Amino acid sequence: MNRFKSIRLLKSLIKGWTPDFLLGAYFKSKVKSFFKSCQLLDGVFCLTDVNGLSWYTHRHRLDFYKNGLSARGSQLGVTYLLDKIDFSDGDVVVDCGANMGDLQLYFLANGLSVKYFGFEPNSRDFSCASRNLIFNGNVFKEALWSSNETLTFFQDTKFASSSLIKPKKFKGSNSVSARRLDSIAQIQQSGVIKLLKLEGEGAEPEIALGSSGILHKIQYISADVGPERGVLELSTENEVTQFLQDNGFEVIYRNVFHRNTVLYSNVRFM
Repeated sequence: MNRFKSIRLLKSLIKGWTPDFLLGAYFKSKVKSFFKSCQLLDGVFCLTDVNGLSWYTHRHRLDFYKNGLSARGSQLGVTYLLDKIDFSDGDVVVDCGANMGDLQLYFLANGLSVKYFGFEPNSRDFSCASRNLIFNGNVFKEALWSSNETLTFFQDTKFASSSLIKPKKFKGSNSVSARRLDSIAQIQQSGVIKLLKLEGEGAEPEIALGSSGILHKIQYISADVGPERGVLELSTENEVTQFLQDNGFEVIYRNVFHRNTVLYSNVRFM
């Protein structure tokens, strides 16, 4: 192991052992130009930026905001190819695998007001995402799937890799409510959906199948189809792409530099 890797590992270990309140103080000392405060509230951090916006996160995601909330939003825009889509105020955005609800920061940074629906079954992440809702809409503490049932959810909060497909590594499991996206009344009644961000940590094919009843009104789908499915960590790109092409979508962009994200466009809207 070279010196650089050794130093990075040591810093990671120190950060992992640091109590939350000290970690919050350290974070605040490093980002004075972006945040007014970093407070520990009910076991999660509340970041208040220089514009007065409060954002909630847990310790494992704190570093994502070290360059400010706008930078985090811009990063996600590039990751999910959102900058390839012409959004307008009032557009409906469905965020599958919402984590903290950070996708909203892209629209906020670009001066847009969308209608946002987030889905996040991880309890710690949902507690943050529900408080981070800044647009009209809702955050659901449910998983998306190909049927409506109760399933085992394998949790990996630290690396945001929780999944309904048993992964190689996880930290405990619990039962969660899983729903078809096309069975949810608020989604059915939402009109045209400008974007479905599809990230299921390997469960993308099942989630896409559970959206089949409303695919005709989804204009764009940005899917993370990288190698995350199950113990073998398989990619879901071929299966998702074939299903969406069979249902009137085409691939318009790929982001092979981060997560292997693919942007699909509904030919019905062309």
